[in-house]
Amino acid sequence: GKKRVMHPKATVYNTETNSEWRVKFIPLIKFPYLIVWLDEEYETTVIGVPNRKYAWIMSRKSEITAAKYEKILTHITELGYDVTKLINIPQIWD
Repeated sequence: GKKRVMHPKATVYNTETNSEWRVKFIPLIKFPYLIVWLDEEYETTVIGVPNRKYAWIMSRKSEITAAKYEKILTHITELGYDVTKLINIPQIWD
């Protein structure tokens, strides 16, 4: 499809833990953005929503090792996310 660029605005919602944010993509769309997992190197994180219907695995690198990916899946499964619905999108960075 056609390449699209979005510029969401995010703010820290829970200032006690800094783990819950609010993200706004356009003025009418705003949702909770929870940091449910973060590796020690701050390279890979998992973002989820409170009802556990959505999760995003984000990385500073274009690839995640198989071992790390399995560790992430195990953790978020334990948190109640359905990992069978995750779609692994190959990352091709310019």
